[in-house]
Amino acid sequence: MDNTRMMHLAEELLQRARNGKIAWEVGIMRNSYGVSLPDMSIDISREGALYTLSLLGEDKRTIDRLYSSKPYDPAFRILQTIYDLARGRTAPHSDDTVDKAVGYLKTTQQI
Repeated sequence: MDNTRMMHLAEELLQRARNGKIAWEVGIMRNSYGVSLPDMSIDISREGALYTLSLLGEDKRTIDRLYSSKPYDPAFRILQTIYDLARGRTAPHSDDTVDKAVGYLKTTQQI
């Protein structure tokens, strides 16, 4: 299988993600994040050691996919980095969440 085109997509996505130019959203599947484009979307997901980058059409059907679970594979490193960047952009910040929880505890009579 020739993954050249999907690798090119992954490299471009990684470059833009590193520059903070991707508006990641939490995906519908567990451990997935996505970005919507005009008539398609891109999804990055993780299941154990398997990272998958999917290009989806408007109907959410998979057009193409790049995946790897082998740490020595160049695709693995790219996909892992994209996933980590997406997760970091969508995860709530710990400090904010802790401060909010303390505020709730201080102002709530009974929980």
